[in-house]
This record gives sequence, C-alpha cells and structure tokens, in this order.
Amino acid sequence: MRRVLAPDGVLLVAFHVGDEVIQEDELWGLPISMKFRFLQPAEICRQLETAGLDIEEVVEREAYPDVEYPSRRAHTFARKTIS
Repeated sequence: MRRVLAPDGVLLVAFHVGDEVIQEDELWGLPISMKFRFLQPAEICRQLETAGLDIEEVVEREAYPDVEYPSRRAHTFARKTIS
C-alpha cells in the first residue's frame, strides 16, 4: 500500500477488532462461503510501521446497535511521509 500512496498520502484501514474468525454460510438469503478475520489494532499498526508508514491515529468504536454486526471496530490512519 505504501508504494502506491502519493508522498504525504493518507491510508485508512478499517476492520473488526478481535482474534476470532467467523464463517458465514448465508447472505441475503443466498448460500455463500465467506470467512471474516478479526484483527488487533496493535498488530496492524506494527505492520504498517514496518512497511514504512507513520501512524497518525487509531479510532476504536462499538458497533451501531441493530445496524452492524455486534463487534468493536478500529479505524487506523497512517501517512506516507515524504522522504
């Protein structure tokens, strides 16, 4: 992701927080086979920093009741510094 960002470009990575993997077999009444892997913000930050991005902010929030899957969310903002 760093390679394609413009100098001083910002990256937003959004994900569910946790360690679990959820398997879904149905979506909107149709059969599917899809896995959702939850992630830890500290690990995502470590990987982004290893890739040469600077972490600007990590925002965590709870799910919107009755609208979203009931899991915590993380939104990680990272920047490609000009070098």
